[in-house]
Formats: sequence, C-alpha cells, structure tokens
Amino acid sequence: MTGVLPFSDEHSLSEGIYDSVMNGRLADSRDRKTKIDFKFFKMAWCYDIKCKKGIEIIRENGYVDAMYQDIDSPDENMRMAYEKVKEYLDHPVQAMR
Repeated sequence: MTGVLPFSDEHSLSEGIYDSVMNGRLADSRDRKTKIDFKFFKMAWCYDIKCKKGIEIIRENGYVDAMYQDIDSPDENMRMAYEKVKEYLDHPVQAMR
C-alpha cells in the first residue's frame, strides 16, 4: 500500500482530517498525511451516506469499528473522532435530517 499511497507511518491524526470528522463533513484528500489519516478519511465517508439502509449496513457490519480497532494505541483525538462517527451511525433518524 505504501507504494500506491505513500503516507507516513507517523502515529498521528492530522488536524485537517480531525477537524473534518469532528464537524461532520467529508475530509479533504489533500489533508491526508499518515496511514491513520487515511483510516479516518474513510470513516468520514459515512457523512455522505444519506439513506437509512446504507447507515445500517455500515453499522451492522462493523466497518468503522474494524478500522478503529486496527489502530495501535489510539490517542485522545483518535478516540474522539471515532466516537463522533459512531454517534452519527448510531442515530440514523437524526442523520437523515
């Protein structure tokens, strides 16, 4: 994957990706700097799902959980960003408003 997507192995979540996730919007691909950024960039795609069934499929299959669990020793910002996406997925009726 490094050859195709040459992201840093640095164990951090970039400010731009964090801000996008925390504000409930898609992240800008230009903000991706680390492999962890790429995981949260993909998690933010959930904000673009506008149908209840799509959100249910993502939640029921644990896609976001799997990406987060793949992170060794997540820091506080990573935990908060993950929780923000989970909150969005756990309230599909509110997400459709």
